[in-house]
Amino acid sequence: MKNAGLFATSLAFLLLLPLFAAAQADPAGEWEVTLNTPQGTRNFTAAFKQAGDKLSCLLKSQAGEMPCEVSITGNQIKITFKVSFQGNDLPITMTGSLEGGALKGDADFGGLAQGDWSAKRAEAGVAAATQAAISPARSASGIEGDWDFVIHSPQRTHNVRASFTRDGDKLKGFFTGPSGQLQLAGTMQGSDLKFSFTIKYEGNDLLITMGGKLDGDAIKGDADFGGMAQGDWSAKRAAAGSVAPAVAAQPQESKVDVTGTWLFQVETSMGSGTPTLTFKQEGEKLAGHYKGLLGEADLSGTVKGNVITFSFHFDAQGMQGTVTYTGTIDRDTMKGTAKLADAAEGTFTAKRQ
Repeated sequence: MKNAGLFATSLAFLLLLPLFAAAQADPAGEWEVTLNTPQGTRNFTAAFKQAGDKLSCLLKSQAGEMPCEVSITGNQIKITFKVSFQGNDLPITMTGSLEGGALKGDADFGGLAQGDWSAKRAEAGVAAATQAAISPARSASGIEGDWDFVIHSPQRTHNVRASFTRDGDKLKGFFTGPSGQLQLAGTMQGSDLKFSFTIKYEGNDLLITMGGKLDGDAIKGDADFGGMAQGDWSAKRAAAGSVAPAVAAQPQESKVDVTGTWLFQVETSMGSGTPTLTFKQEGEKLAGHYKGLLGEADLSGTVKGNVITFSFHFDAQGMQGTVTYTGTIDRDTMKGTAKLADAAEGTFTAKRQ
């Protein structure tokens, strides 16, 4: 009778062994992860490997590889890693549950934003494809994926995220920034790329064209703002799983101030001249003084963004009237058009002295 009881106890223990084994989920292997951030969807591979009683974690994407930490209790999983964001380490925490061949849960981006994520076990061959995507061979094209851009325009410095795809020489993608997403399109031949996109500027469509050269995980080049102004830009490949700059506060706008002395070169149908103008700017209001072929006169006008408009009255050489200048400012230079009453029109360039 005693043996029968012992047998029953042993049998019950053996029957319960599968339940104990199933109590701790096994995430070992590679997973295709989709991480939804406030700025867009990020896709990468998470590789988990059992080493004794510890579980190692590695994230893989086109930007390279990044170590992570993982812990699992029952079917609950927690993944943490850090990315570089505006010169600081931003911790990202992904928590969720394992149900069969799927993972899903919530994500926290350093307390700045929230998101969610899901994952499925990678199919055979995915690891090889991922490794091929991050191998040095991709440098032949190398543009696919996410990039963090710094764009210098006459008004301000813009920090935005760009996501590129490439089909032959055709380049497509979008910018993600504080104002949302902007579609872009262009071409890439070798390491040289050129693309454009359109924004709204003072109620009109403004075409911005950017050209540059890819050098490994960095790009730099020049920008043209609808023919009105020039700028430059640089970009670096975004870290795997990193958050787009739009999560943080918008960058401070750089103030345009023309206060000082400027030397102008004016070309009109009536001739050319090199007047000297001094400006004093207070907010958008502009005051100053003209000295040139038309004599001397006080001027007034406005500066709105990078657009300058001013005028003055002249009475010289048997003529009188109003001269009006309209142009755009690019740091210490400006250019635009000049109208001499109803007598002549022309163009001007100017440099700060």
